[in-house]
Amino acid sequence: MRILEYLRDRHHPLPGDPQLVAPAIGAMLSTLNYATPATDQPARDDDTTIDTLTDLLLHGLTGRRNSAI
Repeated sequence: MRILEYLRDRHHPLPGDPQLVAPAIGAMLSTLNYATPATDQPARDDDTTIDTLTDLLLHGLTGRRNSAI
């Protein structure tokens, strides 16, 4: 939750209060193992999964990694 408070204190827009966003992120991560086998997509290696989650959580909250895109 500290990263969310850090972002909020620096006026980055968040989707809600950090005390609500933090457990929402936790719920999303905890259900990923149940959701991915239900798709038709092939299994991903651990590094790809971690990189995707990191990009989603970090850049999905603060904006694109490369603002020129």
